[in-house]
Amino acid sequence: VLHLENCSITNNHLDNQIIFSSLIHLMILNLNHNKLTTIRKKYFEKNTGISNLYLSCNLIEFIENDSFKSLIFSNLDLSLNRLKIFSNKYFYFSYFYANFNIDVRYNQLLSFEFESYEKSNLNLSNNILNETSLRSFNLKNINYLN
Repeated sequence: VLHLENCSITNNHLDNQIIFSSLIHLMILNLNHNKLTTIRKKYFEKNTGISNLYLSCNLIEFIENDSFKSLIFSNLDLSLNRLKIFSNKYFYFSYFYANFNIDVRYNQLLSFEFESYEKSNLNLSNNILNETSLRSFNLKNINYLN
């Protein structure tokens, strides 16, 4: 029996067929520096233990709704990708630890919809966001915003 808690699969050429649903004890998953273009909800649907997910430096353009719904986040790193939209719909019924971190810097974000009920740290730097795209953004639980 493999009891994997920390997995780093970086600098590979993983395609979008990767599925980690059988690794139910996985807590930290590092998929930085791969060639992922899409995140599907089936990838992590049984991984309720993942609290740290690192998807930086990929080619991610699309995240399917409910992709992160079973996860309880402490850290989510989506920096250095090609995202144009960031939405609450990715997290339907997700939970967040207090003071969790979301890093979406260096994407191509035009729209950012996110409301947290816990204190959070957001890094939105180096995107294409403007005043209109942030107008409906709720800042009441933001500890840090870059």
